[in-house]
Amino acid sequence: MPLGKLSRNPEMADSLTVNDIFQDPEINVIDRSKVRQIDVLGTGNNATVYKSMYNKTTVTVKIFHLALKEMTKGQVSSVAREVKLMASLQHPNIVAMLGVILTSEEQLGIVTEYVELGSLTSVLAQMHRDMLWTVRLRMALDIARGMSFLHENNVIHRDLKSANVMVTKTLQCKIGDLGLAQFLGRDNASQPVVGTLEYIAPEVLNGGKFTFQADVYSFGVVLYGLANGHAPYTECSLPADEMCSAIIAGRLAVRLSPKCPKPVADLIMACTAFNPEDRPSFADIERRIEALRSTSFTLQE
Repeated sequence: MPLGKLSRNPEMADSLTVNDIFQDPEINVIDRSKVRQIDVLGTGNNATVYKSMYNKTTVTVKIFHLALKEMTKGQVSSVAREVKLMASLQHPNIVAMLGVILTSEEQLGIVTEYVELGSLTSVLAQMHRDMLWTVRLRMALDIARGMSFLHENNVIHRDLKSANVMVTKTLQCKIGDLGLAQFLGRDNASQPVVGTLEYIAPEVLNGGKFTFQADVYSFGVVLYGLANGHAPYTECSLPADEMCSAIIAGRLAVRLSPKCPKPVADLIMACTAFNPEDRPSFADIERRIEALRSTSFTLQE
């Protein structure tokens, strides 16, 4: 496993302020005049992501839509927590944060490394049919290593999905978007379910807390995507609420194509087991993928 580095203990208070961002000596505050926007990479509910240039280097800048003065205390605290968490986590398989900027409209921007090929979702849509299993397993191992690092530091991602895994031009995978991440043990039982339905564990959909095992379930769905080129349930015609109820009741579960090699199918089924206690840890997942990489098998046609 590649060595990761935790620059400090990232555990933090429940209520954070703007000063907690801009006065933190470990967070690099970048002069906005040194950042030049090139193109829009995507827009979400809370922010727009730009491809930009900083010091002659291509970077990604996530600009929150609301100015800091327009945010509630809770929104500021949430953004500050994301910034401080990203600044504290350093690992080859996690997208690196380079610093923060403040726009002329006083919107906060998070500057991160630019990952050339974009999300795993996009890469699979374009390249899946031509991907060798040696490549898919290496990508799966990258993701498992990044998640293992988060869990070793008591961090639950809570929104692991193919869209939040970024891919470099050498097909290295890096986990991104820690906006929903939190520490194990933080009370989240009363919070609404967050994430994308297909990737959310049944116990979380049923009102339970997010746990390490819930992240493992999400990884199983990501691995399903690596095997099949898309998320599960694409042929399911049920409305979202009925699909959710079917997953909670165990009537709808991940089903593998017979073309998927059995060792990979077995790992996907283990990760997406209905009972959380039946799912492996990421340390176990790493070992299983490394063993698979040393085994010769081909995708059935």
